[in-house]
Amino acid sequence: MYLKNSGIDPEQYSGLALGMGVERLIMARKNLPDIRLIRSSDPRVVKQMTNMEKFKNVSNQPAMFEICHIVLIKMTQKRISVKLLKMFLVTS
Repeated sequence: MYLKNSGIDPEQYSGLALGMGVERLIMARKNLPDIRLIRSSDPRVVKQMTNMEKFKNVSNQPAMFEICHIVLIKMTQKRISVKLLKMFLVTS
């Protein structure tokens, strides 16, 4: 299908495409546990992406996302402003 869509006769030619990609090379060189770290906005991770030294974990906990504020509000049963809670999550 790809050959045909590229204007190449698949009856005459066949092939196998293999590629590693820059991200995979960086993962191998820096010993990254997760490819998503390459695009992370966490300043502790970003700082480590400016050199080719081995990656050092910044936390032993998984990343937290914005959905956490909903869980915390339900758990505490208090009226917490989302803005205040987001501020707390970012600074802690």
